[in-house]
Amino acid sequence: MSRPTIVHCVDGCGKIGTLVYIEVLLMQLLRGTENYEHPFLPCAVFVRLQRRYAIENYMQYLYACRVLLHFVQSFIESKFHRYILGYSFADSGFIGRFEDLLQTWDQRTIVQ
Repeated sequence: MSRPTIVHCVDGCGKIGTLVYIEVLLMQLLRGTENYEHPFLPCAVFVRLQRRYAIENYMQYLYACRVLLHFVQSFIESKFHRYILGYSFADSGFIGRFEDLLQTWDQRTIVQ
């Protein structure tokens, strides 16, 4: 498919901005880059320069990190790295902390 993909929502922020951020991260990962070792912040800046408030809160940023980890899961072979990231046990590493934070976030949004 040679045509560009168009994504749309009410204001172009929040969920769609996070989706575009995930796409930019995956493209940087697949194509590679020489400019930086850690693409998370430069990709977020790139997306936010295109659309203000594209990533509205830290949970959307962490969700993008979680999606990227899901994408690379099959490529991580080191037992140590799998443990640190949370692939070995459901309540450990980044993934376990993300799930805990997600439950806290859900309760906070229900209360407000």
